[in-house]
Amino acid sequence: MKYIYSIHSLERMEERNISKLEVDSILNNAVDRLMANSKHDKNAMLYMGFVDQRGLVVIVNPNKLTVITVRRMRKKEEEFFKMKQEEDTK
Repeated sequence: MKYIYSIHSLERMEERNISKLEVDSILNNAVDRLMANSKHDKNAMLYMGFVDQRGLVVIVNPNKLTVITVRRMRKKEEEFFKMKQEEDTK
């Protein structure tokens, strides 16, 4: 799918040194990822994945195929991701 990057997401990616290639690899499922509903916005989904050992979260509006923002995973998100990965390999 082709996603539209909001100006906000592009600014945050630049500030946080996160490339479009890294984001696209999560969005296009080129790396293992988890998806979760946002607790703060009913129109947003969180796509979480590791790219080159860096945990990233891409927040998208799936209805409009828009990337809202991008950030690094928080510690609890990293732990949750790794726990889910271990569960899936059992």
